[in-house]
Amino acid sequence: GSIEYELSAVQLPVVIVLGNSRNEAVEAAVRVAMRSAGRTDVPPCKLAFNDYKGEDLILVKKLLPAANDALSSIPKASYEALCDLAGKLNVWSTVESLFQSRKIYDDVA
Repeated sequence: GSIEYELSAVQLPVVIVLGNSRNEAVEAAVRVAMRSAGRTDVPPCKLAFNDYKGEDLILVKKLLPAANDALSSIPKASYEALCDLAGKLNVWSTVESLFQSRKIYDDVA
């Protein structure tokens, strides 16, 4: 995608991957993961996703693996703790996918 282009075209010396654990998309992905796992302590959606099923949103689908991994790692964790961990896991997943990108590897090597 766009980051691969930037790394090869501009040859950036450093890439910083940032994450956010308390945004609507991460929170929606964690709610979907919790509901799918049968948790009954899922908080209601309080913001923009009220009119949509969380699992149908593209960004939530991309974050769902991190939310599921967070829930698998600490199944009895609070919603807030799961959001925090899902945000961190998503950052690490992004970093891993960048390292595995053949285009980036070929340009750096």
